[in-house]
Amino acid sequence: GGSLLGEKTGSVLGENQHAKLLGRFRFGLFASDGYLAARGTPERPNELLAHNLLGYHDGRAVATWRLTNGGQDYSVRPSPALLSNDYWIVKLSAVHHLGICLVPEFFATLEEKEGLLTRVLPSWSSSDVPVYALFWSHRLNNPNLRDLIETAEAQFSALGSYLYTAARRSKPG
Repeated sequence: GGSLLGEKTGSVLGENQHAKLLGRFRFGLFASDGYLAARGTPERPNELLAHNLLGYHDGRAVATWRLTNGGQDYSVRPSPALLSNDYWIVKLSAVHHLGICLVPEFFATLEEKEGLLTRVLPSWSSSDVPVYALFWSHRLNNPNLRDLIETAEAQFSALGSYLYTAARRSKPG
């Protein structure tokens, strides 16, 4: 195998494998103003279950929403109104007023700036999610791989500036 970019949790590295931390990100809660106007805005995490939650499924189970505000932790096991294994579908469903989603903050930055999504419970988010470049230790001698890892690490904070934006079409008239 070659190298891989991904999330590494725990000590899953085998002998002769290496992980280079590239950066960290968090998940946040988002919904459209239209949804919040119709259904109300939750003020506490325990109010989330009274809403349409747009869930992510990783192929094994519906992802539990583990939230923190720095002093308290809260877990929500959504019974989602919509379930997808694609964060694009989850985010676009929120843009189209279907409910509240939990997506990477960088992934909703542009929709938030454009007024398509609003942050819900802004003091609550996931814990930091580390992103690593994973590769075989002997591959670090490859200058192309070294350059790729250094560039990815240097540019990681710009991840939110990539044009991941969605749009909402006006209804045909």
